[in-house]
Amino acid sequence: AVHTARKVAGDSSLSWEEALNNFAALMNQRASEAGAKSSNFTSPHGLHQEKHYTTAYDLAKIAGAAMENSRFRKIVELDKYGEWINTNKLLNKNSRYYYQYATGIKTGHTTPAGCCLVSSAAANNLDLIAVVLNTTPAGQWVDSTNLLEYGLKQFKRVQLLKAGQEVTTVKVANPAKNDSGEIAVLATLDFIDVFQQSQIPEIKKQIIWDKNLMKVSGE
Repeated sequence: AVHTARKVAGDSSLSWEEALNNFAALMNQRASEAGAKSSNFTSPHGLHQEKHYTTAYDLAKIAGAAMENSRFRKIVELDKYGEWINTNKLLNKNSRYYYQYATGIKTGHTTPAGCCLVSSAAANNLDLIAVVLNTTPAGQWVDSTNLLEYGLKQFKRVQLLKAGQEVTTVKVANPAKNDSGEIAVLATLDFIDVFQQSQIPEIKKQIIWDKNLMKVSGE
């Protein structure tokens, strides 16, 4: 943290106290960019401090941003590296709490905060993140697994449009003699989103024309 703060400031002579304060400011800036609006970080180590706080929602937003980094993803999914053992029991195949779809992320514990876990899982073309705070030693694994299982069972990734797919056809006024009089309207981009399973049958297609670009007969 000290090295990074000095490097960003371009000042290698910063005291470690000044550097840590600058690093905390960088943490807060990056967290805000990730969508964490109810957090305030005062140190890089996370040990208890009155003005150092966050929320489950904010940790999920921060974790989501971190998991976009491929190197970070590879690191947090490892159950061990050399002699280093990951304390995340969801990744440990020898643990009773092992969860086959787990992909990370980070354990945490202080006396005021209790047992905490930011976890992730991937299956069925879905990437999920769960956060539990101030729970019990067993609860951090059981509660996290239940949350991740809920996500996998209740939600589904659906592709509604594919680039180049014909969405509809439009009649053309005064077509050429041998022309069909219709042109196909194609999707320019893929459209994929995550939906609750119960909502999928209710998805409907509605086409709204931009009247500044074209005139539709009958309107």
